[in-house]
Amino acid sequence: MDAKGRADECFLEGQKRLAELSKVKDELYDQKEQALAHREALIGLQLQGIVEREANIKEHASRLGKQEQQITATQQEVNQMQSRWSERIAQIAGLTAQEARDALMSQIEKEAAADACKLSRRILDSAQSSAQEEAQRIIAIAIQRCAITHSFESDSAVIQLPSDDIKGRIIGREGRNIKTFENLTGITVMVDDSPGVITLSGFDPVRREIAKRAMTALVANGQFNPSLIEEVVSQAESQVQESARAAAESAIKKAGLLTLLPEAVLDMLGKLSFRYSYSQNVLAHSVEVSLLAGLLAAELGMNIAQARRAGLLHDIGKAMSHENEGSHAQIGADFLQNNSESPAVVSAVANHHSHQMLIHDPYSPLTCLISAADAISAARPGARLEAMQSYIKRFEQLEHLGNSIPAIQKCFALQAARELRVFVKPSLASDEQCKLIAKFIAAKVQNELQFPGKIRVSVIRELRCDEFAE
Repeated sequence: MDAKGRADECFLEGQKRLAELSKVKDELYDQKEQALAHREALIGLQLQGIVEREANIKEHASRLGKQEQQITATQQEVNQMQSRWSERIAQIAGLTAQEARDALMSQIEKEAAADACKLSRRILDSAQSSAQEEAQRIIAIAIQRCAITHSFESDSAVIQLPSDDIKGRIIGREGRNIKTFENLTGITVMVDDSPGVITLSGFDPVRREIAKRAMTALVANGQFNPSLIEEVVSQAESQVQESARAAAESAIKKAGLLTLLPEAVLDMLGKLSFRYSYSQNVLAHSVEVSLLAGLLAAELGMNIAQARRAGLLHDIGKAMSHENEGSHAQIGADFLQNNSESPAVVSAVANHHSHQMLIHDPYSPLTCLISAADAISAARPGARLEAMQSYIKRFEQLEHLGNSIPAIQKCFALQAARELRVFVKPSLASDEQCKLIAKFIAAKVQNELQFPGKIRVSVIRELRCDEFAE
């Protein structure tokens, strides 16, 4: 073949590759257009919700205006009645107008304070009965606004590429390679304009780890075809399974368990090594709970081996919580029961997070022990990447906020600063006012401090009378 023939052949091959690249570009452009259209639809729905909320706010403001007018009229009637009472008391008691006014004002203040406390309690009771529905609505709105960044950080893995040229090989002709990879791993591969990286996205941490190892190996190899992808994914699955099994066996040794676990339980326990909760590795947390439960059981004279076993398995439901409906405690208990685990351990796993028992619990001491060990592990300083300095500062800020109120006698931060226990002066606060003080402190904590989780505010009023007999 002469030079002109070879040049024509190269030209035709180049035209063919340009056509393929143009087709891929058009497909990516269509995908972006669809994503933009979907996002515009979501924004339209959110704007519609905002308009409806504004209408509700205007209607509520109108009702408040009418109520304010009624309160003003009532206040005028009260002032007129107060004037008549002052004159009558002065006539009957022979007091001056100023003395009668002072006596009347003192009586009205006491009655108004008592009525305000009763009204506040009725309002709080009514609000608590309907608060859950409103809280769910608010949380749903917050999730819509905040879930994007958090989900990306929690459910994705970034793979570094030696060059952007390899992205075409990852996609493959007509997307064959990327489709094969996604079908085998169950993880979405996002190839965008970000230089030198691709993103793997999926909710299952085990599948995401398999996809990460397989893609890393393929990128290092530099070759992509369906048969090679299938082989590498299979190898990655074996590696992850071996890694999970090794992690489970290591956890059993650290927990000091003498009896072996069934293979299904061992495999499920190993999956916890890829799971994190509040930046805390779930398997490491389970080992810690197991050791703490063993120490507590030894102090209480309980079965140490059983306590350690229940502590190690208490969060096993988190390894499959995305696959089944229900809480991780109930899912884990059902799984252990199906694998012939003892009733005591099953019951402790099911009820370690519940104020109301999920199943009948004849072994309540073990359940209480596991619940306590779980709380200790989660609340200790540094367990969830909380610096010691910020941990101490949290105590100081809570106690300073409580002591800033005049009616408070003492104030203590307890349970890793998850509870603020307040002692009020009985001479400055009544039993009815203690509820208002607790509400006021809780509002100050929520508005002025920024801490994760809930902080309980407990207000205690104690009157002591001492007499000496000689």
